[in-house]
Amino acid sequence: MNSRQGAKYCRKCGAQINKEYAYCQKCGTEVRIVPVSDGLAEPSAKLSPPAQGIKVTTVFPIIIGLFLMFIIVGTVVFAYVNSYVLDKENPQVFIDGLNNGEKITLEGDKSELKKRIEFTAVDNKKVVKAELYIDGNKVKTFYNKPYEYDWRTATTGRYTIRAKAYDRAGNVGKSKNISVVVLAKKTQPAPAAAPISSPDNQRSDSVVPTKLYENSSYIFSLEYPENWSVQEKQYSAEIFRVTFQDPNSDAKFFIDCRTLSADEAAKSPMQNLLGLEKVLSKQYSGYQRELMEPTSVNGLDGAKWIFEVTTSDKGRQKRQDLNFRYSDYYDYAILFSAAPEQYDEKVAVFQHALDSFAIND
Repeated sequence: MNSRQGAKYCRKCGAQINKEYAYCQKCGTEVRIVPVSDGLAEPSAKLSPPAQGIKVTTVFPIIIGLFLMFIIVGTVVFAYVNSYVLDKENPQVFIDGLNNGEKITLEGDKSELKKRIEFTAVDNKKVVKAELYIDGNKVKTFYNKPYEYDWRTATTGRYTIRAKAYDRAGNVGKSKNISVVVLAKKTQPAPAAAPISSPDNQRSDSVVPTKLYENSSYIFSLEYPENWSVQEKQYSAEIFRVTFQDPNSDAKFFIDCRTLSADEAAKSPMQNLLGLEKVLSKQYSGYQRELMEPTSVNGLDGAKWIFEVTTSDKGRQKRQDLNFRYSDYYDYAILFSAAPEQYDEKVAVFQHALDSFAIND
């Protein structure tokens, strides 16, 4: 270091140096203290290292933090995609401890059935919700195991039991329909034929021999009186019809299995019936609506329509029409008709067919 009139200068670059520093602020050369003429050394300078930019010890933790954040975000995204986007597998559902066609007898002084219904629902990921249906009516929703329901009824007759399960991706699994017959305590042995409700629509011990109709092409089955005739017909390219006819009266009902057009699929069952009502009210004289309301058949959402019309060949007719959706482009339409004076008597047969209707998918 050189000193001129009390000032300090760098011996390397000649720049003036602050007395308080021990290095050149311009080139970084260390300053060595040289005694002045009076023999006293200059005060010790503060030792501060020259600026070196951002140190590695500062950058490294930032890189590690970003890397860990990338791993965490990637794990979350992968879990979401794997659980919600890529999962296309439906849960599997099984009714436990009940056999199809099983007969159960009412017990106790009050002749009440007490039966615990259990089912199993499994999924490749996780079941988030399950539902139990009896005769198409949801009786309980489950969000956790065990899937158990204590069923009580004092009413005899045939019941259809089914369960559904949902996973996180929205996939739905369905059990097979389990049909059980509840018998009164005094009914031993059980009748071979399934009971059909009496005209007042109440289940009773009186029975009418029935047969089971099954259609594998259109995946459904139902029961009907064994003395009624059955006729199958490809009604059109989109409609397959099965007609069940009473040999002793004009009473009949038929089922249309329909492939829907895009316009029909965009409408609800209720909208379809309202559209049909506009057509029939102009086609037949004396149209009179009695009822139109939402309904369900074996858990499938639909609509019910009851009305009367006058036809040219059979005169006054009372009809009940149900429309319910199986999938986005497939539905069933079931229509029952009879003379008004026979309607209350014959509608029990139709109601039994609806109660026994099952999708065999």
